[in-house]
Amino acid sequence: MTDVDMTDVDMKGVDPKGRMFSWPFSGNGLGGVGVGGQPVSEAVPTPGPAELLVRVDAVTLCASDGKMLRLGTDYPLLRGRDLQAQPTRLGHEVALTVVAVGQQRRGQYRVGQRLGLQPDVFVGGERRCFGVTLPGGLTQYLVLGSDVLEGDDGPYIFSVGGLDPDGRLSLADVAVTEPWACVEMAYQPKRRLQPLAGGRLWIHGDSAATGFVLPPFPGSEMTLSGSAQDYAEALSAQGHRIQRNELADILNGSQTFDDILLLDPADDLPERALPLLSRGGLLNLSVSADNTRRYETQVDASRLHYEPISLVGQAGPEVGAAYGEHRSDLRPGGSLLIHGAGGAMGRMHLERALSLPHPPGTIVATNRGAARLSELNLSFAAWAAARGVRLKLISPVQHPGFLEEEARRLGGFDDVVVNIPSLSEMQYAANFLRQDGLLALFAGIPEGQRLRLPLGNVAHFRAEFTGTSGSSLADQRRVIQKTLSGELDASSVIAAVCGLRAAREGLAAVMDGRYTGKIVVYPPLLDLPLLGLEELATVAPGVYAGLNAGRWTKAAEDALFAQFAQPVPTEAQP
Repeated sequence: MTDVDMTDVDMKGVDPKGRMFSWPFSGNGLGGVGVGGQPVSEAVPTPGPAELLVRVDAVTLCASDGKMLRLGTDYPLLRGRDLQAQPTRLGHEVALTVVAVGQQRRGQYRVGQRLGLQPDVFVGGERRCFGVTLPGGLTQYLVLGSDVLEGDDGPYIFSVGGLDPDGRLSLADVAVTEPWACVEMAYQPKRRLQPLAGGRLWIHGDSAATGFVLPPFPGSEMTLSGSAQDYAEALSAQGHRIQRNELADILNGSQTFDDILLLDPADDLPERALPLLSRGGLLNLSVSADNTRRYETQVDASRLHYEPISLVGQAGPEVGAAYGEHRSDLRPGGSLLIHGAGGAMGRMHLERALSLPHPPGTIVATNRGAARLSELNLSFAAWAAARGVRLKLISPVQHPGFLEEEARRLGGFDDVVVNIPSLSEMQYAANFLRQDGLLALFAGIPEGQRLRLPLGNVAHFRAEFTGTSGSSLADQRRVIQKTLSGELDASSVIAAVCGLRAAREGLAAVMDGRYTGKIVVYPPLLDLPLLGLEELATVAPGVYAGLNAGRWTKAAEDALFAQFAQPVPTEAQP
């Protein structure tokens, strides 16, 4: 490999002819994973002078992988891509080791360096997700190029050794950092909560004498309609470029806006205005204190989850009061509904809530089936009691009316987190929110599916309607710090293990909901079958002995590698 540092390169587990196995994805569900249901053999890639060759040590499978399998090119981030002509590769939750360093990267990275990766990559403002639009980790080796190493926020990888010099973290700990970071991100102020500097702002008012006091706006382009045109002279004096327009022309036009400010609008206007909000835009609903309209508004749930748009408001003359700090984390001592808590991500939300310095006073966790509720009880009931948290587990399917009764007893929930990718389930859960509550849509659905929300609660009661997709490097580092401090047991979510050949079976298990937790794929253990942790007691008792109260540990992982590592590479078939 020209201009590449191959000193001490570790090619263990790769065919002596320089070939490897990987699982490309060409659409059409599980049938599009691999070729004929098998991984493909291909040459180990050659990195360029500005690239890194890395070994994939671990990949944890995600519900998003199952969603991509189901939706194919209907998945929002893959829309418009011909997967047959341009296949991708799943696997965005990874632990990596540097194998070869291009000449231009020497001094920055070294062979043998452990890496974590943030899959949400932005280049020139364009989102390129590792494991979605960029080929992911269901392979033995891959090349990291400039998009990952020199994105808009710098490198989208981080040195694990810099955070964990003693090597206390397992490979699974590192891989599962990303989904844990997504859970962390769900409670961080990700939305834009101030007008965009230099952006396009539309202000509309219905009242002939508004009485609203506008704050200084950083936007330079302003469109005024309705009685908001009364502000034209003052805004012009501040140096803004003002355009007056008729409401009908704005609603029927193609112009979009970074910020929309509606002053005492008609009941249906927020819903009609939302499609004009740019990606990641902010809508401010400011109303008079005596305005009692509920503003029942249909909101595209995917925009809350994937973009996310911001919905803020205030009641009174001071429009600027709507901006600034908003609650994004769970209310200490409050009531929390986790709708869809039985799967891996729901369990993570529950574990995080119980780990908080000041947890909710009541947590209601739902799941369709009783078996998973029983597992939640075994895993969390004693812990909740020790923390003084009342934990209630409900199956709305098997016990209809129980959740409604609990919501009435509590007077609604302060916080509602939805982990089910279903509009009807999102709507069902949102109906239990208190007027000043926080709704977090953790699961995503295809665009165009609209959720009915009382936007008036945002203005009068400071309700919060949010969503989240992805995470950041800062969130991942926070997870590692919590893991090392003992505040969080990151690997607690692992429910099964397998090698690379069994990755397709693992994806099928994700789609079927076979396990309550995550599956970790270890590509170096090529032929390790898919095994639930309880199966290890029979198949690998030495590995099972390394579990801690049934939870995955570094000791168990080390024993797994000791038993299943292949001293002689498996011959790859052409």
